[in-house]
This record gives sequence, C-alpha cells and structure tokens, in this order.
Amino acid sequence: MTTLLLLAAIGLLLLSLTPRLPARPHALIDLPSHFPVQYCAAAVLLAPLALFFGAPVSAAIAACCFFITLHELRPLLPKGLVKSPDRQTLKILQVNVLKSNPVPGLLQKLILDEKPDIVTCCEVNPDFAAMLQGLKNDYPHRLITAGTDSYRVALLSKLPFVKIEQTAFGGARTEAIVFRVELNGRIIDAVSLHPCTPNANIKSRDSEFAAIADRFAAEKPERLMLIGDFNATPWCPAMKQLTRTLKLRNAREGRGINTTWPACLPFLFRIPIDHVLVSTNLGVASFGAMQSIGSDHLPTQTVIYFK
Repeated sequence: MTTLLLLAAIGLLLLSLTPRLPARPHALIDLPSHFPVQYCAAAVLLAPLALFFGAPVSAAIAACCFFITLHELRPLLPKGLVKSPDRQTLKILQVNVLKSNPVPGLLQKLILDEKPDIVTCCEVNPDFAAMLQGLKNDYPHRLITAGTDSYRVALLSKLPFVKIEQTAFGGARTEAIVFRVELNGRIIDAVSLHPCTPNANIKSRDSEFAAIADRFAAEKPERLMLIGDFNATPWCPAMKQLTRTLKLRNAREGRGINTTWPACLPFLFRIPIDHVLVSTNLGVASFGAMQSIGSDHLPTQTVIYFK
C-alpha cells in the first residue's frame, strides 16, 4: 500500500507542475495543465490517507502538491465583496452555444433577461443564427460570420462599431471577429475568438494565440479585450504566454474559478475554458458563469468599466 501511495503522490506532483512548464504545443504538457482544481482536491484526500497508512513521505509530497496547485488557483479565488463602480459599465455575455444545440430559446431568454450590451457566440448553427438575427431591434449592430459548417462566430452589440473585421488567426474553422467600440468617448478594441481544441489541433490553437499576441503587441491598442471559448484554462502554458505578452488579466480573477465546461458535470469536474481577458486599464465589476442554455458550455457574463 505504501508503494502505491508513493507512486500516486509522485504522479500527482508531476501533474501539478505542468502549468509551470514552458509553452509548447505538446499534449503531454498541455492537457494535464488544465486540472489544478482537481489536483488540489486529490492532494487534500491523499495527504491524510498516506498518514493513516503510515506513509509520511507520500503525505509530504501530497502536501507539496496542495501548495503548488493552491498557488496556481490563488489569483482566481474570491476576495470578498467588490464595490460596484459609480460609473458607466459595459455588460458582455459570452457563450459557446454548441453546434448541435437545437433549441435557441434558452439563449434568447437569457439575452432578453440580462440585456447585455455585447453578445459574443461561437459554434453558431443555422437555428441560432436565425434567432440572433431576430434580435436586430435590440442589437442593431451585428456580424454573423459565414463560417465553416457550424463553426460560425456571432457578435451582437447595442453600441455601434467604430470598426469591425472578420478574420481567422488560425485555420478556416477558427474564425474570429476583431472589433472596436466607443463608450463615452473612450475606445475599446476587442476580439471574439474560438480556437481549436488541443485534442483536435493543439498547434493551431497555440499558433492562434501567438498570432493574436503578435498583432496586438504591434498595434498597442489603449484598451483590449479577448472574449470567447479559448479551449484553454488560465493555467495552460500557452495561454499564460498570451496574457503575459499582451499584459492582460482574466476577468474572473478574485471572483472565483467559475468552471464552465462540460456544463453537465458538477463544479469540481468542470474546467474554466470560457474567458474574458482585459487590459489592466479596464476594471471588472463582476464576472460569473450563468445558467445552462443547453450547450456543453456555461455562458459567462462580465461587467467592465473604465478605471
């Protein structure tokens, strides 16, 4: 038993270290990096179990794993009540609707109830495209990409676009929308994106991150937001590199981990892969995962403001 506990502890330690490795498009590094929540929970169980069976070395390794993973999780953990800003805010609803989802009514209800200023969607199938087009009275400014199959990206806005561009930082299946809006004379540049999953094409996903980083590091927008299903968690080395390069922070920082995928599982078995990343001169009034709309992802809603 002590041998099994030691092997389990060593394996857990190796997995816990993957978020700290350099960004490389390799599944053996990338895939394990997404689960520090689960590693932290496993360490909490393993340490007392090892002590019970008289394996102090295994318990010590498990304790190390706990503190390593806690360090990764710490920026996202809730930091108490955040005072609402006394200034105008911008509410953003982001959701992967799931290309096989046949019922757009739940998303429609969510939009009508929450009344976000900007809605970004990916995996938009014809049923969802028709529903979103029907919201033109509330959202007169919009773009739904032509798409490949049902990998379309949709953007709805109450604010007029200063500029808008359909592009693809990766391949044909990874369309993105680059846009700019103005609020009270202040400009925000943003990207709605949906890169490939690491299982489908990890090199494409990481190349898309690199292309976005290169473009906006060169353009140097005053304010920047990246919005979408990134198919990566905050602990993924490639995503860490993206946020470092562009000096962005995750809107969920200090507001809980808010896991979003797969929506059918309880919190502890989900991972956060749906994000809003913002530049440091944008404040975040709130961030949270919303109720299910029949997708395998939970929507997220973010309220931002100008600092």
